[in-house]
Amino acid sequence: MPKGSTRVYKEPAYKPGPGRGKKGSSKSEPPLNIKDSAFTQPTPAMPDEYKVVGDSIQSYKNYYNGAKRYLFNWKNRAIPYFVEEDYI
Repeated sequence: MPKGSTRVYKEPAYKPGPGRGKKGSSKSEPPLNIKDSAFTQPTPAMPDEYKVVGDSIQSYKNYYNGAKRYLFNWKNRAIPYFVEEDYI
């Protein structure tokens, strides 16, 4: 690029497709090729001491409250409700 010239950013063309809403829309249609069904619990990947049978979300909350506490760091936001009081 020659000295003194400037580049102009050009927004890429928007190509709507299945499962995509209109540009700038906060709502989008669900993909047509995926059937709507109940939530399937993922398999928790953690030591058994933190697992709650049938509740992977609570299992991960337990895991992060226990073994992964060293990762906690909040700036400019409230501490999540599931963090145990003794951590604070």
